[in-house]
Amino acid sequence: MSGPLKTVLFVDDSEDDRLLTTHAFKLAGLDCLRTVDSVPQALQYLRGEGCYSDRNKYPFPSLIVTDLKMPGLNGFDLLDTIRNDASTAAVPIVVLSSCDLGQDVADALHCGARAFYRKPAQLAELRDLVSKMYAYWCGGPSSQDDPGPDAL
Repeated sequence: MSGPLKTVLFVDDSEDDRLLTTHAFKLAGLDCLRTVDSVPQALQYLRGEGCYSDRNKYPFPSLIVTDLKMPGLNGFDLLDTIRNDASTAAVPIVVLSSCDLGQDVADALHCGARAFYRKPAQLAELRDLVSKMYAYWCGGPSSQDDPGPDAL
């Protein structure tokens, strides 16, 4: 991959999902993932507040990937907050969720998600998905089967 990698922020309350997704990014050759475990942490990261104030260590993301179902503030709250803040409104946000109920998909897209992806069960499938997502949303190497906005 040529040039510096663009940062991807992953928001998920599941430690297992954060670890698996981090591993999938690394297997795909994408050492650019930053993870947080809650919407309040994601908002702190985006605002460069607290422990996230060092933008060399915590660069502003080019893509946000979020789960929907989290305790307290959830993925819908994150979408709403980001879309209503001029400093973050242009950042693409995609949903990566275990649940792909039709209403969740429709609601997420209505709230400003650019795409909705179902979390694959296998690590190799997750690696392939994150590689294709990165290529599509961050302008990485092109792929014949990039999962664009219509992918589930």
